[in-house]
Amino acid sequence: MTAIRWALRLILGLVALCAVLLVLDITTYDRQAVLNDYSRLKQGIAQNYSNLDWLIEHRKFDPAAHDAATQSRLDSSLGRVQAYFAIRDFVGGFGDPHLFIARGTAPAGVQRVGTVSLLEGTGRASDGPDCASAGYETDDRTTSLIYPDMARWEPTESTFFPSGVIGGTGFVRIAAFGEDQYLDACQIAWKPGLDSRDLQLATREVLQSELRSILQEFTKSGVETVLVDVTGNGGGSEWASEAAALFASGELVRSAVRMPDPQCDRMPIWRGVTVCPIFAAFETGDAGVETLEGEGVWDGALAILVDRNSASATEAFAVWLHGSNRARLVGERTLGAGCGFIGGGSTVEFASLPLHVMIPNCSRFTRDGTNEIEGLAPDVHMQWSNTAKQEMQTLLDRL
Repeated sequence: MTAIRWALRLILGLVALCAVLLVLDITTYDRQAVLNDYSRLKQGIAQNYSNLDWLIEHRKFDPAAHDAATQSRLDSSLGRVQAYFAIRDFVGGFGDPHLFIARGTAPAGVQRVGTVSLLEGTGRASDGPDCASAGYETDDRTTSLIYPDMARWEPTESTFFPSGVIGGTGFVRIAAFGEDQYLDACQIAWKPGLDSRDLQLATREVLQSELRSILQEFTKSGVETVLVDVTGNGGGSEWASEAAALFASGELVRSAVRMPDPQCDRMPIWRGVTVCPIFAAFETGDAGVETLEGEGVWDGALAILVDRNSASATEAFAVWLHGSNRARLVGERTLGAGCGFIGGGSTVEFASLPLHVMIPNCSRFTRDGTNEIEGLAPDVHMQWSNTAKQEMQTLLDRL
């Protein structure tokens, strides 16, 4: 009986605490402050969200209806919890993984929009005395695909990129395009006094060096086709472009990254009014093209293994090579995260709630004009979760 009595007291205590917190939330809630922040969020998205026009035109997104539903919820909200869920659903309704809510204030160097404040990025010293303190960690680099379990699999020596050979086919696994996922590479690159950007670039060069060595070894051993496994690779940094250059000779081409530059006030878009485009018009016919000079470390047959979780910078890696007719895509349609952020991206910080909203400030398009947020379709479709060893061997024979 004593245990039951204590359990009841605990439950009643928790209920009482929740009631006190609820009353405190309601009595100190400033609805108008939230509405002011919401208005700034709409301004930030209207002027700086690079994919908004694409969503309206191609996904039939209705900004007026979306705003009306959120406005109604905020107008009737009684506390911060209700307000948070309304804002969360508003942001999530765009269906863009790069448009998201985060806790607290945004990092320095991110453009504050919906306000006059703009913080410039600086090359600050790396935090802490080592790579771990600077935010580097070790990601899981194993693949979920079955090729390492096949009978003729011969692993090759590598530290950061699991690789190997089956017959005349070489495999190299790139699990992430974020340098901060390679703690061991950072530890090789680390020097006291490096600022965060220099440490990133030094780590990148360590990683690039191993990729070069793997590809050179493939050439020496007579490999005919290389498969780059980027399944599950959610992206990272512009390193993806430098990595792509290793797999091609000559010039790679893709559509230029577009960044918001509207020539008008786009706030009427929330009333269903047609406004000026989010992108300024190109001034010349060639302005929509970017080029990348390949290093040609590997110049043989190439395929890129992708899945539904290949995203962001990984899609950029694929577009450089696939869009230049250098590689085939094999697997599943990619996630469709698109470009995401350049220069840290854009953000709206809330004064009324401890959160900020990150806003994508760039868009990339494939050679047929499709926004990468729709994902990249494979040339050869494979449902990886259902792929048996025999099917993998058949795939290798086809490639």
